[in-house]
Amino acid sequence: MNAAQIHLLLNHLPILGILFGTVLLAFALWRKKPEMARLSLALFVFTGLVAIAVYFSGEGAEELVEHGPGVSESLIEAHEDAALFAFIAALVLGAVSLAALFLRGLHRRLAPVALALALVTSGLMVWTGSLGGTINHPEIRSNTTSVSTSDDDADENHEEPDHED
Repeated sequence: MNAAQIHLLLNHLPILGILFGTVLLAFALWRKKPEMARLSLALFVFTGLVAIAVYFSGEGAEELVEHGPGVSESLIEAHEDAALFAFIAALVLGAVSLAALFLRGLHRRLAPVALALALVTSGLMVWTGSLGGTINHPEIRSNTTSVSTSDDDADENHEEPDHED
């Protein structure tokens, strides 16, 4: 298995895990369900660990795709820049969540902090994933109006000269 395969296999786990954990933690805090809060905090720790593998497999994935057809270096760079912020946020969220799980006296104070961090991290993860998707999926790029144009479509906008034989 190469770095690109590992990156593609794992990259959705932090995005979806943090989104799911955020909803779960918000619900747990609202309904005062400490066991659900602990589950969401454990999920944040897990997704932080997976984010390490995703982040460090990114460089190898870049080397495999950077010279492919339609791959833009500027799209890769934008994804890399966003990935650094998302990675750091995931690590901080994981560390705060780990502390909240094991420091029982601080659990009530750290769980709301984890929720705030999770909201920010969710946004960063979604943004990073979206930028990553544009690297090999031109159909989701905002500046692309159509994926392909046939010759017939191009000819509809131009008048055909009259040919008299």
